[in-house]
Amino acid sequence: MCAVNCLFFAAPTRSYIDDITSVELELTSHTFSAQYCLDFISTFTASPLNVKRQPPALRAATCGTETDFSSMLSEHTVYLGVPEKSSTSARDRIAAVRAAGHLSRSHARKLAGKIQSVLLHVPVARAVLQPIFDASESSSSSHALSDGVVAALDFLDEFLSNAASLRRAIPLFAASRPPVVIFSDASYAEVGIVAWIAFVPSSDLSRHNVFFAYETVPECILSQLHSLRVQSTYIMALEEIALISAFFSPELEPFLIGSDVLCFADNTAANGATVKGYSSAPDIARLINKFYLRLARLSSTRVWIEYINSSRNLADIPTRLDDPIMAARWRAFLVRTGATRLPFVTPSIFGWSG
Repeated sequence: MCAVNCLFFAAPTRSYIDDITSVELELTSHTFSAQYCLDFISTFTASPLNVKRQPPALRAATCGTETDFSSMLSEHTVYLGVPEKSSTSARDRIAAVRAAGHLSRSHARKLAGKIQSVLLHVPVARAVLQPIFDASESSSSSHALSDGVVAALDFLDEFLSNAASLRRAIPLFAASRPPVVIFSDASYAEVGIVAWIAFVPSSDLSRHNVFFAYETVPECILSQLHSLRVQSTYIMALEEIALISAFFSPELEPFLIGSDVLCFADNTAANGATVKGYSSAPDIARLINKFYLRLARLSSTRVWIEYINSSRNLADIPTRLDDPIMAARWRAFLVRTGATRLPFVTPSIFGWSG
């Protein structure tokens, strides 16, 4: 139990089950007789246990992690975070870089490492480190702060100032209803198409309500993606947009809050970057950060992203409606499920917030 407590909650156990062995009798040849056991039990009193046992702490800190148990009984949730001095130290380093007006490769590596340690339990803002990692790998030993680095430092400084944003909630019980299941996909052949399909359990859990959204990607979105990273097919960026778009839907929001969400998508690159919370590609990094900021606002929403083969991905169908076979399958799907179409919401491409 002590090992499990440290592993999952980073909290050393100070009160042990074997406290009841505090009172020990002298061993005799009759150690294992029934009478010896009765005599042994009769020696138990409240006083040895009360003296030896330490009261439970509401907070514990070890290995750079601060564990908050204060809401365990009221909310059935344990929170993992970092000590305040860690985030203060990271902000001090950011202030020093700003004051210097330039960033060397070695300082960029140290700054990125320090901030990574503070973001140990939360995926939000990891992607914002992308410009700083770029500076750490620059061919120049030191250079003036670029607009990208300044924007990243501004966001990180504000984010690290909010202690609550650096905590991760660990629910002790599973969600009370089945998960929302979302399929997403994108295609690009001269034009880009993005789509998602969501299966939401009904209130009585007897069936699923089905919602979907798809659209041809506007040229202005492709231009914004290209301005951040030169690309020819846009497929990874569009897969990322398709993967996260459902979470920005106002109509789906009430069903997502407090729910488990199972996402199926067929692009391993977009899936992996989203799970890690980081991408070296500036456009993907910005989309990922917006996704995790959105999750933070969808209280207690837990997301699992899983790969699915394209042939089994339902969202693959509305991205290929120019194919008569796919169009027929889509019509049959709509008739069978009574699915409701919703607007496709694309999060803003520029900036780290949104």
